[in-house]
Amino acid sequence: MRLTRTADPAVLPVAVADVKAYLRILHADEDETIELMIGAAVDYLDGPTGILGRPIISQTWEVALAEWPTADLPLPLSPVSSAAVSYDDAEGVDQALSSDAWDVSPLASLGTNAARPVFAFRSDTERPVLADTPFPVRISLTGGAADADAVLQGVKTLVIMLAGYWFESKPTGSPSLADLPPAICAMMARYRVPL
Repeated sequence: MRLTRTADPAVLPVAVADVKAYLRILHADEDETIELMIGAAVDYLDGPTGILGRPIISQTWEVALAEWPTADLPLPLSPVSSAAVSYDDAEGVDQALSSDAWDVSPLASLGTNAARPVFAFRSDTERPVLADTPFPVRISLTGGAADADAVLQGVKTLVIMLAGYWFESKPTGSPSLADLPPAICAMMARYRVPL
């Protein structure tokens, strides 16, 4: 399995002004640094490779497979709002697999305890013959809030707290959960999607 983000989020979930209010900063001298800390916090938390294991703002990921799944396949992105499946046929031509042939469920809400979605073929679905290429099957998954206003308030608060903490503490090494305040770790645990 290969996992690749094919469409990045269009915006950040919080604004510089949100972090400045949290830090009680009234001047604009640190705006660029705060924006960098927001970006770093989102990178740390966001997507299936982030600490939360969930997309924060709408983004698209591609799961590439070497063959058709023979059983239900848990997907690495949750929640998922839409999905599409394509494949390289025996002649190597890119084809879309009809949505009548498969399901991705649940197509979940942005709630706290989003279930891990699963890809499954519908019963009696004939799997098309695939090209002899490394990753002929591609499942495209879109998930996350439509925009910053739709992000869960707790996730926004977590981004603000983490960006603020990094701004104030100026860490010198790679981020480590052991170095974070308990309140931030508790928020991460609440919004993390279980594997």
